[in-house]
Amino acid sequence: MQQTQQPHSVVLSNCPEHFSSFSVTTPLPASDTHVMYTASSGNLYALSARNGALLWCKKVSITGNFPCPGSCPAGPFMNFGEPAVVGGVAYVCASGYQGYMYAFRARDGSLLWSTKSNCATAPDPVMGNDVPLVYHNVVYAGSDALRTQDGKLLWSTPADTAFQALDDGVLYAAGEVKVYALNAKDGAIRWHYQIPNFAPVTAKLIAGNKRVYFGTESSADTTVQGGLYVLNSANGSLSWKVAMSYYGGVSLYKDLAYVSSGDHSLDARQANSGALRWRYKSASSAYNAATSANGVLYINIDGPYALNAATGKVIWHQSLGASQSVEFTPITIVDNVLYFARIGGDGKSTIYAMNAHTGAIYWQGSAPELQYIIPLTVI
Repeated sequence: MQQTQQPHSVVLSNCPEHFSSFSVTTPLPASDTHVMYTASSGNLYALSARNGALLWCKKVSITGNFPCPGSCPAGPFMNFGEPAVVGGVAYVCASGYQGYMYAFRARDGSLLWSTKSNCATAPDPVMGNDVPLVYHNVVYAGSDALRTQDGKLLWSTPADTAFQALDDGVLYAAGEVKVYALNAKDGAIRWHYQIPNFAPVTAKLIAGNKRVYFGTESSADTTVQGGLYVLNSANGSLSWKVAMSYYGGVSLYKDLAYVSSGDHSLDARQANSGALRWRYKSASSAYNAATSANGVLYINIDGPYALNAATGKVIWHQSLGASQSVEFTPITIVDNVLYFARIGGDGKSTIYAMNAHTGAIYWQGSAPELQYIIPLTVI
């Protein structure tokens, strides 16, 4: 008997009440009221940054059935991406079966509005997701510009892109083999850059110091090598580039660009020319971008490293084990506390809060609910 296909709907609900508690070595001061946001398996979590306690959780799912003859792959699903929290509101994309943008009140998770969108979340939790960008009462997600008040669509660019950076009123977006600069006001394209050899963009594009930084993948047969490209943000011309087998990410601090790679190195390069200032060689590959604060560079390799940003000298290192199946999210630092997650080959995710000066662990926690979690947002 043929099964009747039911209408499909994307449904938002509260998560089950139960959530496993974390192991707290030294809780942060009671005055610490920062909130940590992350997502896993269709759930969006708000946790206390002081001790990892659950504050609220939302679940996005799909109703209806998807009949097919014989055996078929698992039905479609929805996943939350990495949120942007601005003005007491958490803006976040959920995608999979369809794309939706949600706006939640950050303190309690109450829904302010939701709307269909062409935003998309990345399949790799470490490479990151396209985080919504918020500027002058507009939230930019995917290739849509939405009004922050109610999610009304203001404009959408026809270019096959995803907004990834916003600097001085200009949006920078990555397509599969092109990079674009667009006016944030109306989406008009200012310039585009065709990537040589049609190499696909990998990791997250960033903008700063009047330049745009992005990485490309090497081809499967290695005939086309990937690397870091740096463009003039005014006209899209190529300023400089560096070839590498696997691009991990880039971050900016003062006049330096810090470039991590799968070539077991972290480079400090002059932002205006690409000239090498120093190089730190590691035993394992660096697959995410570094984070800088107060003259110190923090990066996860086989665990967090703290390096002098000017010289590359290691200040401290906390080993958490490395293998090809283990990944780390990029480090987020707030008020001299490092927050990040270690993701095992089975998807088990452990969140850490560490002292930025010493690497001492304040608390760490994992729960069955936390699988392949996305990078942490701490506000």
